[in-house]
Amino acid sequence: MPGSGEGENRLTGFLNERLSREHRFQLSIKKPETARWKDNIGVFQSGLGIYIETHRVTVAWVKSSFGRHTLDGCEAFPLNPGTADEDRIQEVASIIRRYQADRGIRSAGVFIGIPGETVMLRRIQFPIAVKESLRSTIAFEMEKYFPVSADQVVFDYQILAEEREAGTLDLLVAAARKNDMDWVYTLVKGLSSGVSGVDIGPSAVVTAVVHTAGLTGQTLVAFRGETGIQLCVSDNGKLLARRPVPDAASDRIPELAMQVLQTAGNADAPVALHTIGVQMSGEAAADWCEIPFPDPTSGCRGTYWEAYGLALKGVLSDSGLNLLPPRLRKQPSRLALYVLGALLVCVVVAGMGWAGLHLSRERAVMRQLDAEVVRLKQSVAGLSSLSASVETASDRLNTLTALYTRTPLITDILRELTQIIPTDAYLQELSVKGTDGRIKGVADSAAALITRIEESAMFRDASLLSPITRNGKKERFMIQFEISIDAADS
Repeated sequence: MPGSGEGENRLTGFLNERLSREHRFQLSIKKPETARWKDNIGVFQSGLGIYIETHRVTVAWVKSSFGRHTLDGCEAFPLNPGTADEDRIQEVASIIRRYQADRGIRSAGVFIGIPGETVMLRRIQFPIAVKESLRSTIAFEMEKYFPVSADQVVFDYQILAEEREAGTLDLLVAAARKNDMDWVYTLVKGLSSGVSGVDIGPSAVVTAVVHTAGLTGQTLVAFRGETGIQLCVSDNGKLLARRPVPDAASDRIPELAMQVLQTAGNADAPVALHTIGVQMSGEAAADWCEIPFPDPTSGCRGTYWEAYGLALKGVLSDSGLNLLPPRLRKQPSRLALYVLGALLVCVVVAGMGWAGLHLSRERAVMRQLDAEVVRLKQSVAGLSSLSASVETASDRLNTLTALYTRTPLITDILRELTQIIPTDAYLQELSVKGTDGRIKGVADSAAALITRIEESAMFRDASLLSPITRNGKKERFMIQFEISIDAADS
């Protein structure tokens, strides 16, 4: 890093312009050609982002058509910080309804955002074998990673990486106490237009910056929120971690950014640091070059990045973390599909008139060909049937012979299981059918037992048949695996 004297990778790029407050603006934005963000390229879609802070509500409306996203407007509405929760919910709901009614918004994907202080983020690794029952496994292991029991939180997760060679899943889990989210869910239930999701402010800002600047890979964003400066690290638009930074430490943002990368990202990969509303001072302002990127709020004198990012989530295919329970989520609008269907019908009807004459000519030829095909099929029907029967019988005989001669004996299977199962585990049931095996029992760590089975030369493709349940200090499991035919020859 410049000024540090060490061979660290250079953090490039600052946007130091401080944004103050204004209520309305109009701006059209086109996604850069170099961006790799996965857009939901639909027709006539729109997204409504609503960011709720202590003192105000900011709203942004984005329209999308054929990959082009237009920021149609932003507006800020003041709130009284001392208002009771029930009155506050009614006030926010009234603001949202009025905004939708004034602009005729009926089928937008609505995302609500809240400050990130009430939400906990953790990066967790699980064996790849639990992928099919990942949500129940996270709930079961919740108390190991968060200081709260599973029945007291709402959570969601993203799969950041799937390492098949290592047999692991790298996850980002977001969890919040139900008591802190109850007012949000009460607000959602009171909105007849429906809500697609709930996310935190830092995640929305990352979405807005990455999408607008056309960034890929690892990105650092420092922005000023309601509670101060937030430093966020993301990978391809997915928020990995965030860290609050005191105003007095703003000149140490590059140093703190490297610390965040070392704990939550890849400190060896090139990365650019972008700032929003953060004034740099001291050596940081002199040493780090400023590289501005396309700014969707450059025509506005207020901070609307959170609301803009939330609105983008309403039109993008990958909306990221969503703390709104599935039962409360609004179903995706099918308006775009209906419009495309209607256009397709018009094209088909127009094409049928042109193709009608051509088809009439072709039909006569096709009838002659069909008659010849039928005659030939009748000639070879008997021979084809006999050949198929012989091949089927031969395949079955070969399969049975191979299974009989090459499948390990049950005694060999028992001997192998005895050697690989640890002393803290015991089996209650063993079932073998052909090359498929299944065991049921209890152990101190069922996940570790799957790894030991995978390492055996006799077994492979081990996975859980049902979620792990706890029986006292033991974990009750049911594991299926495939018996390697090659083991019979060894």
